[in-house]
Amino acid sequence: MARMARTAAQRRAGRDWARWSADNAIKRSSSELIGTRHQLLQFQRVLELLIGDPEVADRISCVVPVLQALAAGLKPADVDVLRRNVAMHAKASGVSLATAPWRL
Repeated sequence: MARMARTAAQRRAGRDWARWSADNAIKRSSSELIGTRHQLLQFQRVLELLIGDPEVADRISCVVPVLQALAAGLKPADVDVLRRNVAMHAKASGVSLATAPWRL
């Protein structure tokens, strides 16, 4: 059975729907990311208050995402493993490791 060609209006409606869908996915992802960053900042503030040293608190906060993934039985993200490894290195200082990009 032959499929009929779509009209220009149908193609335009399909593109509009795809654009709308992609925009909504980006908005959802952005709001989730903002929420996650907010939680991380709160966690770091609590650690700083408990430990009293912002650098040590920052190093500890780099270990948490890896531990969470491992506890859930998942493979941690490569960037989280890299941050954890750098955070545990004695010579890493003067950089906010929890939010540092993987390439400085």
